[in-house]
Amino acid sequence: MLGELFTLGVESSYRKTGLGRELLEYISNHPKLKAVYIFDLFCMPDLVPFYEKWGFVDNLGEVRCMRRIRKPHE
Repeated sequence: MLGELFTLGVESSYRKTGLGRELLEYISNHPKLKAVYIFDLFCMPDLVPFYEKWGFVDNLGEVRCMRRIRKPHE
């Protein structure tokens, strides 16, 4: 079964409360997600150290993230 979780974030006023840690622990340890072997994450540079603690890396070897943005009214 394929599934995607597109957006998960912690409102800035709730940061430093442990909520992000709790969410990642829940996702990482949920029995139904044990078969998931790749988790992709997009985050702002200031959050990289937080996610590195959870095993996320930004060195993906040859893999590149690519994006195409269509301007409104194109």
